[in-house]
Amino acid sequence: MPVYWSSTWSVLGVLGTLAAIVVAVVIYRRQFPRQRVDHALEITPVLTRASDSLKDAVRISFRDHQLADPYLLRLELHSRSRADIASAQFDGARPLRFELGRSAIPLSQADDDSPIAVELVDSALEVKPDLIRKGARANVIVLTDGKPEMTVDNPLINIDVSRAAGGRPSHVAARAFWWTLGIVASHPSA
Repeated sequence: MPVYWSSTWSVLGVLGTLAAIVVAVVIYRRQFPRQRVDHALEITPVLTRASDSLKDAVRISFRDHQLADPYLLRLELHSRSRADIASAQFDGARPLRFELGRSAIPLSQADDDSPIAVELVDSALEVKPDLIRKGARANVIVLTDGKPEMTVDNPLINIDVSRAAGGRPSHVAARAFWWTLGIVASHPSA
């Protein structure tokens, strides 16, 4: 049986090209790791619309703070980085700031052992310029007087800080989209 060397060399050429592409992608991803911090925000009014008529009659206070229009705010942070975020990546050692626009009272705050150090300073939640490990998470719950309108001051150098889609980290939604698209494409309608 004759051996077709051209077919063998073609297969070896394709396999060599694929191996070179895989090596290039691995080297690129290690050299330039994606770094991102996602934040999910959940705002819940303590008094519902049905209780609007009771707002004048009901007084709400927490730890000697009188609250006219209380809201619970839960902020979840998640490092979606392929590598740790070093403290040197905080420009000028400034903290990552989530300005609430309202005075706030901490209900639960990240403790010293938390993988992401978050503290309430005035009317903002601040992430201290410390090492943030890849995959690290933190949850903080505060009580505000009035509906908070959050803005983000991002001093992180070349690192995205983005709002998670639908309270979930944004890459999960993107993967679900591409997975669904793949199923639809693989099962064309007749």
